[in-house]
Amino acid sequence: MGALDNIKRINFQNDAVMRLIELYQYKGKEFYYHNILKADASSIIKSTVAHDTFFVTKILNLPVSENRMRLIINKNSNPKNNDERLVYNLKTIFSISSLISSIFFSTYEYSILYNL
Repeated sequence: MGALDNIKRINFQNDAVMRLIELYQYKGKEFYYHNILKADASSIIKSTVAHDTFFVTKILNLPVSENRMRLIINKNSNPKNNDERLVYNLKTIFSISSLISSIFFSTYEYSILYNL
């Protein structure tokens, strides 16, 4: 609280102040958006997990066909080889992290989940 006395001497850029104001406006609307999207939350999470898994698999250049990847992601098909098992594990990681939004995983914890 002692730093508040010095706030008169600090010059803030107008752009930074405007961005903070916009951020606080969106943060204030969080409860409103939560009430609106509450009914669709599970489908939004499921879609986000599917997209994240698909694109992380593409970024990692895994040799899994798109049809097989979509079957594993959307239809819970059983993986047949190690690359498909990796896609399945990625989906599991994203599902766990989306269900537990209050807990943030470190890179080390993601690597442990990755090797399951």
